[in-house]
Amino acid sequence: MVDLSDLFQKENIDVVSLNDAYPLLAHRILKNGQSLYYSNIKEQKEYEDKVIGEYLDWEPSLKEQTKLLFGN
Repeated sequence: MVDLSDLFQKENIDVVSLNDAYPLLAHRILKNGQSLYYSNIKEQKEYEDKVIGEYLDWEPSLKEQTKLLFGN
């Protein structure tokens, strides 16, 4: 078995199934993360578009909740 820390030369690596991630996490992973595996490029692109759409639908609520919680 390959040690991902050695492979990517990084200490902190989190592996997340995007199929199970909530919209904010999935969006952050797509924006800042790196895919380790996908079996079909077309399906991957369709999934990324779906995640971005879900995040954009959810973003106004997230901003409002953050404002209420932190007063920013």
